[in-house]
Amino acid sequence: MSQAAPPGPYSILRFALGPHQCGVPVRSVREVVRIVAVTRIPEGPPFLEGVVDLRGTLVPVLDLRRRFGLSPGPFDTETRILITDLRGRPAGLIVDEVTEVAAVEPDHMGIDLVDSLGFELRSVTRVVQVEERIVMVLDLDKVLTQDEFRQLESSEHRGGA
Repeated sequence: MSQAAPPGPYSILRFALGPHQCGVPVRSVREVVRIVAVTRIPEGPPFLEGVVDLRGTLVPVLDLRRRFGLSPGPFDTETRILITDLRGRPAGLIVDEVTEVAAVEPDHMGIDLVDSLGFELRSVTRVVQVEERIVMVLDLDKVLTQDEFRQLESSEHRGGA
């Protein structure tokens, strides 16, 4: 099912993920934090980097590079964790660099992949242009399949989250 473009300016948090420019709706991000020590969870799914303690709450952290089949990169001073809601639960998403909050005007809403091309990519809902950059806008509810979400929940219980 395709998502209609919101009326008026649409704000996205734009970030780099390997060579790709991606974005998520600003309203879906609780906060952006610098990369911190992540505690690995034994036998967790490959996309799960581990968990972090965020002001007394254990939050699972996913490496979006691994999740999307990109080779993992080293964490550096630009690496960030986006704290989001993933299907109603707090989750962190590791990205290479947060670049900006961008307002996408209605006449630059890009293409809805289902409506324009007749197919759907699981995590990418639309492709927009911000300045001269092509940005893939992610649907956070679709970043994990139902089976992967169950794996994540199982890993949280093993890790005490």
